[in-house]
Amino acid sequence: KFAQAIFIMFVVCVFQTVLAAIRVRVILKTYDVILRIRICVEHCYVGNFFSQTFVSIIGGDALRIWRFSQSGVPVSTSAGAIVLDRVAGFMALILLFAFTVPEMMERTGEPLMRTGLLSLLAVSLVGVVGFYFLPSIVTNFTPIRILRTRVGEVVFELSVICQTYCRNFQVQIKVFFLSIASHGSNI
Repeated sequence: KFAQAIFIMFVVCVFQTVLAAIRVRVILKTYDVILRIRICVEHCYVGNFFSQTFVSIIGGDALRIWRFSQSGVPVSTSAGAIVLDRVAGFMALILLFAFTVPEMMERTGEPLMRTGLLSLLAVSLVGVVGFYFLPSIVTNFTPIRILRTRVGEVVFELSVICQTYCRNFQVQIKVFFLSIASHGSNI
């Protein structure tokens, strides 16, 4: 039984890494970058190893950006793809959470816990909607002083990445379902 459990864990880890590689590859295609799936899988494995071994939250992402740039992808494109990959995964988690809230509300009688669940759901959904409207927010509020700082430049660059991604609904659907499949395999 122990050997079976280890084998199943191994298969799930391989499955999730391959899905992550496909997801990044799909995102990179929106930037007209086409890499072989083998390269994407390799970079995802290296990033996963770095994240797990050195116990860092974004260290693996930084390494994936560097590895993609070593494969000929511009650093800004690599960074944009990795940011979108993270955002897409997070948005899929938020939507999975949204689908479970009714069940959690039914099982939770504590008023404070129910308020907390609904508040978390509301903030999360505002974040998802904000992501989609970030390009127009940045464009319409360019005169604001903070947008003229380095933080503002990063926000603006992120908004450009969002525009590229948000224009292609087919890519959003593919990435969303790849994210759902990856997160769903944890259940």
